[in-house]
Amino acid sequence: MEFIRNEPWFVLETLKGKGMKFLYAFREKISTLIHETIRSSFPNVDCIKIKDINKSLLKNYDFVVIFGVASKRIKFLAEEVGINLVFIDKSHIRMSQFRDLDQNSFLRITINSWSPFKHYKRFEDCFERSRAVRSYNSQYSHDLVPFKNGSGILFIGSSEKYHKYHDLLPPTEYARFIMKEIKKHTGEEITYRPKRTWRGKVPIHGTRWEGKSRLFHDVVNRVNPRCVVTHGSGACVDAMYLGYPSIVLGDAATKPISSTKIEDINSPYLASDLERSNLANSLGFFNWKIGEMNDGLMWNKLRPIFEEEMKNVEA
Repeated sequence: MEFIRNEPWFVLETLKGKGMKFLYAFREKISTLIHETIRSSFPNVDCIKIKDINKSLLKNYDFVVIFGVASKRIKFLAEEVGINLVFIDKSHIRMSQFRDLDQNSFLRITINSWSPFKHYKRFEDCFERSRAVRSYNSQYSHDLVPFKNGSGILFIGSSEKYHKYHDLLPPTEYARFIMKEIKKHTGEEITYRPKRTWRGKVPIHGTRWEGKSRLFHDVVNRVNPRCVVTHGSGACVDAMYLGYPSIVLGDAATKPISSTKIEDINSPYLASDLERSNLANSLGFFNWKIGEMNDGLMWNKLRPIFEEEMKNVEA
């Protein structure tokens, strides 16, 4: 056992004689770069199309890996069988669409959860990954930006796939509901930023529309809101870096340092610099460049997490 800052750090080993076996469940339409990256990122990985997955097959593996909000069915099957689910998707710090991906682009990874809250504390003191994240996005200052004195509320929507996966109302209907709840507590202007790439997005009457700008940091700096509200958008990470407090209604990445109820709209939680810095450090360990995944760096850093999760399922 090694001690870091007086906290016990356990290095867990797999059970003797048993390695970890991964099943990568993939869709027909996925970029070659992502497909090859996931294939090369895990030891002992087998690949099979999502439509061919069944419970009897899953029982042969320790982890099933999927990319994107691809299959709620696989999530349920994994839970029924009792194996681990590895979720890979767009990074919290994305700077490009998938058509522009290269070896320096980031993807995010979580294990058995939508966001890796369970494992945040393990990496709070590790600035190395936070530095990698900040250097990728020039909008992120190397010093935390103090909270700004903005006005109005910025609501960030998610995609239709996300809403179906999380059993939410359709995006526009959900946005109207949340805005109605917000108006019970404040008469401030509400700005609506739907998922930009969602084809079904439409303006909502009585709100300011911000549905066209490509990058979120352009929107949030232009709107300069007093508070950002979202269910699960990774835009809350941008808000954290850029000095805007958030209310997180689902499991978005900054939930541990944010308010979680609309009732707090007039006094959202303002996380300390230490809390924000710790979270930034932790997030870096779940956001990796494609090149870092290909060359095994991600696996080397996160292997203790996989071993711990495998033992938890076996127990």
